[in-house]
Amino acid sequence: MIPSLRLPDKLRKDFQAIRGEVYRGDFTPLLSGLSPNGISCIGDIVSRYCIQLQESAMLLVIDGKTRRTSRIDEDPLVRMAVERGYRVRRVVNPPGGITYEAIEVVCSAIENRVNSLILVEGEEDMLALPAIACTRPGGLVIYGIPGIGATLVKVNLLVSREAQTRFLELRPGI
Repeated sequence: MIPSLRLPDKLRKDFQAIRGEVYRGDFTPLLSGLSPNGISCIGDIVSRYCIQLQESAMLLVIDGKTRRTSRIDEDPLVRMAVERGYRVRRVVNPPGGITYEAIEVVCSAIENRVNSLILVEGEEDMLALPAIACTRPGGLVIYGIPGIGATLVKVNLLVSREAQTRFLELRPGI
């Protein structure tokens, strides 16, 4: 059993609230020169768009699934990331939760400003929370919203503190 934090059912609706501008389709033209403090891309489809940017200080987090059911072939994305010098890490992260290891790996990649690809066994959806909490003001966190598009969260001190506070709402789980 891997120690993790879980989202209480009563807070699910609030956590699902969109916290940034929403875009459908290719959002990468919007990102040119926007983020000197790094870009974190959470989700398979979002990460596929982001890797095309060739920006520095980029974090990609994928679980190899879209809409939680259909598997997509992650090999081309992984191969592209490796060819571009990304550090590849694997973590286990349960649906609706966040493992302590996943928090450490996400935050370490952001803080060390090393291009990284994190392959998640389980589900990556909740990992936008530590990405937002650990991103320096001026950075971007982009995450997919199934059936809607992607949201771009421009991190500032207030946004980062809100994410950090949200960790206090999570409960220990297994």
